Amino acid sequence: MTLALTVVSRHGIWQSSDIRLYDAVAQKPARDRSTKQFRLELQDGVALATYAGVGRLGTTHVSDLIVDLLRGQQRTIHGTLAALAAVANDRIAPVLRGLPPKYRMHVFVLGAFRQGAPLLGEVRNVDVIRQTAAQTWVTPRSDFTVSITPIGDREGIASIAGMRSSVPPGGLALLNRLSARKPRKNEDRLAVLASINEWTSRIAPELVSRECWTWHATGRWEKRPEEPRAFAWGGNMPTSSRPRVLTHGLDFHAMMESMSQFMKSTQAKFGEPDYVAGMSEASRRGLELARRLEPGLHIHDEATGRRGIVTLDPVPGGEVNDIGIGWDSNPTTTEIVNRASIVVDY
Repeated sequence: MTLALTVVSRHGIWQSSDIRLYDAVAQKPARDRSTKQFRLELQDGVALATYAGVGRLGTTHVSDLIVDLLRGQQRTIHGTLAALAAVANDRIAPVLRGLPPKYRMHVFVLGAFRQGAPLLGEVRNVDVIRQTAAQTWVTPRSDFTVSITPIGDREGIASIAGMRSSVPPGGLALLNRLSARKPRKNEDRLAVLASINEWTSRIAPELVSRECWTWHATGRWEKRPEEPRAFAWGGNMPTSSRPRVLTHGLDFHAMMESMSQFMKSTQAKFGEPDYVAGMSEASRRGLELARRLEPGLHIHDEATGRRGIVTLDPVPGGEVNDIGIGWDSNPTTTEIVNRASIVVDY
């Protein structure tokens, strides 16, 4: 479980998420922590994304599933929501059906600016049947559906996903009052979200961590992206829980990791031939990782219409643009093709 708070208006997006993983079978918190926030630079805008619900599928973190899904392709905001719904129906829904009913709700939340216009997008397995400032009534679904709410110039919207019933009564009402207003400082709005998270963790300490990450973004393309801010309340914030950035389908975290590992391991000095050659190779390998498509993803070739699944990426000894595909017409054979016309179906 988790607690994810999102506020969106024409003034910006403010978002927070805790870092807790909970073992619903053993009925206790898991030891490890997980990333639950992402900044997405997309074809038609920018989004801050988070999720609440199941955090791990077997040994795979849902955060890694999201990165594997969205890496390597340029998508729109609507295309991103559709891709999340497709993979949720394929991978997450079957797992949820095996959990106790109280753990089956799952939702992805995107606060976004699409071509400068704010909106709130959700991928969820419940239907909202009635909502007030203090409470929401929902009915469960067997599948995931997409909901998109445009936000007017004088409006704002506050979303609480996850442990909504444990949020103190004044929490959502406070966020609703603040949602359309422009804060004097963005840090003040983030501190409010973090305080609500900390407040909720006292009520549901096993399901919501006291620590949380917060983030702010605007719809201005030219503005330098902001860094996420941690609220650890005097504790330690695990680096493994740090939010991730995906820029037009490129996972720069993977690229920087490749170059960082080279710099830690090399004995060569900056500017020396061995250093230049090593950094060049680390950069190439980082680019491969930054755009890598996860084996098993369903794809189609825009040029030919053929469909299949990814079997190799990167291709050992291949070029940067090489990718291995097992076509539906001959699934036992891997064909090496150029990734330029390969499109992920979900």
